[in-house]
Amino acid sequence: MREPLAALRRDDGEWRAGQAALEQALAAWRSDPSMASVLEAMERFAAGETLAGCRPLAALFQSGNEAASLLVERFVSGTLLALDAHPLGQMPLAYAPGDVVAMLVLARCGTASLTLSCFDGCELARAEPRASVVFEPVESWSRVIAGSGTGELIIGEPTAASDTLVLQRRELELASDSIHHRIGAREKLHVRSASGAMLVLRLQRALPGEAVVREHALADGRLVHRAAAAADDSRRELAMATLRAMERRDAVPGMRAIALGRGEVSLRWQALRELLVLDLDAGLDAIDAIAAASDDPLCAHVGTLREAVERQNGDETQGGSWPS
Repeated sequence: MREPLAALRRDDGEWRAGQAALEQALAAWRSDPSMASVLEAMERFAAGETLAGCRPLAALFQSGNEAASLLVERFVSGTLLALDAHPLGQMPLAYAPGDVVAMLVLARCGTASLTLSCFDGCELARAEPRASVVFEPVESWSRVIAGSGTGELIIGEPTAASDTLVLQRRELELASDSIHHRIGAREKLHVRSASGAMLVLRLQRALPGEAVVREHALADGRLVHRAAAAADDSRRELAMATLRAMERRDAVPGMRAIALGRGEVSLRWQALRELLVLDLDAGLDAIDAIAAASDDPLCAHVGTLREAVERQNGDETQGGSWPS
């Protein structure tokens, strides 16, 4: 073990002091008037104000405005000095490391976030082609701060078959300082390549209404997976799957209530699937109740599910995708 790490095992006082210094550096950046105004604007943006009504935030994504570059430069210069002095420290910010792209959350307020992402051109060149596209209920703005690359904008258009989309695909040049806005429920931008490294600033906010993430096959637009976008709904789905795996029959009334409720349809569908495995009769009764309600968004799907259950004795309920 190298001596600096061995020393930390004996006494972490120096590391704690370093963390305090990094926190001070971050606080200094946030208290800078330009960043402080952005944080204040983010609170209003997260509460539902339009981006145009949040001028310091909107300035970050206005062509010809240098506010975004200055904000990032001040952040990088301040934190690099602190990290140089404390190389074993960690900035107190949420981050998602990755081979192709690494993301750092600069600010978060409610369902709104401001992030900085770095795309690695070499890793992008080695990455396997995507087989699907994920549409999320978010609105986002992105700006290339440094570097350049190429991307593909994928737009999903609904068809008569509600679970299948017609996918329109077109190439985009991601030049330095280019700005892109998209509605994530029907638009997705895949970064395909980067010259060296490409740094992107992104603002994102959840869209009101149905909080569902949908994954579609790029080959034919068919739906391959559907999940709740809200963290609370995802936790409930996981809890129900756990209770089903534990064969907790005392959970049947709760699952039935969720399946027959008027909550998010993805959560209700998960409850119905788990209910069918845990108590087939209760699950079939719930299907009949849903089928009888013509205004229920699940009504059009439960007939297919009942046929699959009766044909395979419930094995179909173990599947992870919405039935087509």
